[in-house]
Amino acid sequence: MIEADYNIQQDNYRWTDLKHLNKADFVAPTVAVQEKLLAEKLPLLQSQLAENSLVLLNGKFCKNLSNLDRRIVIWEKNQQPAATPAEIQIKAQLSQLDYYKQASLIVQENREVVSDLVLYLPEQVQIEGRVKLIALNTTSAQPRYTSVSLAIVLAKQAKLELEENLLTESVEVNPLSAAPYWNNLICHYYLAEAASLKLKRLQNETKTALHFSSSFFYQKANSILQFTLLNYGGATVRNEIFNILDGPGAESKIYGLSVAEAKQHFDNFLCVDHRASHCSSYQRFKGVYADTSVGAFQGSITVRAETQGNTANQSCANLLLSKTARVNVLPQLKIWSKDVKCNHGATVGYLNEEEIFYMCSRGIPLKVAQELQVEAFKNEIEHK
Repeated sequence: MIEADYNIQQDNYRWTDLKHLNKADFVAPTVAVQEKLLAEKLPLLQSQLAENSLVLLNGKFCKNLSNLDRRIVIWEKNQQPAATPAEIQIKAQLSQLDYYKQASLIVQENREVVSDLVLYLPEQVQIEGRVKLIALNTTSAQPRYTSVSLAIVLAKQAKLELEENLLTESVEVNPLSAAPYWNNLICHYYLAEAASLKLKRLQNETKTALHFSSSFFYQKANSILQFTLLNYGGATVRNEIFNILDGPGAESKIYGLSVAEAKQHFDNFLCVDHRASHCSSYQRFKGVYADTSVGAFQGSITVRAETQGNTANQSCANLLLSKTARVNVLPQLKIWSKDVKCNHGATVGYLNEEEIFYMCSRGIPLKVAQELQVEAFKNEIEHK
């Protein structure tokens, strides 16, 4: 049975209850399940794959289906007799960060900052086009647990565009009768001086999934990060994002969208830390909540006292589609420097009745008018 470590700061987890995780006997998929998954889903996966693809099946690297640019170096932890230079580098950096200890849910087998899979871009390597990562997990009649520990290291002036797709397929059982499964994702992204990463993560797992992720972005001088997170699937979803700007001129833009219905619960927790001068950060999160779904957003920006010339902007907008849906929002600023430009804000509201009335008066059906307004609200984030 997989057990969770609950030594967490309660304030950071005030709106999501972890206790139900230990109510089920979650077990890791067996080798037989892995082989059956590969046999059944191979045609589907092959049809979706293109050049520059990386495949994970139940958290395990599938080398036979992956097809990456040869300049992208891949190391597997279990195949390395000793730590690689990239692992040494990223472990040395991340082990010094207070934020790693703040991660609210670290499974016992993943306590150390060591990745199962490391992707490394050497200095000045710039990959043209988008690299696609497909992480496929399975459900069954028995509660299952999968864990992915991934590190992506970009050396000086390296450039990468990455799309992460988190998906679910049923094995041995009808999807409607599948037991819950728990997916624990721990990702580290290290951007060296003048490196550039554009990352898009699509989380579209089954509605029985318990999805927990901790993503750590560490940036050196003049590095550029754009991260877009799209949440659609999952029963209970907790995303933790830690962005550390630790070099002059570092820039980051983080976008998030959660679309929930029925009894889905989405919780986004964000920390941005300006540790160097003349850095800029921008965070824009949106949520659409229907039925009895619940959303939560906690975001904080810290600007250190010894820095100057930093700019930061954080906002969260939420749209409620029913009277029974609800959302909790807590943006925070922790400013210790006098030379800074920072602002934050949050909104929660319903569909604009005047706009809907205008569209209906022009012959647009009510349902279509409502759908158009929702799509317009989501469009800003979905097409980043």
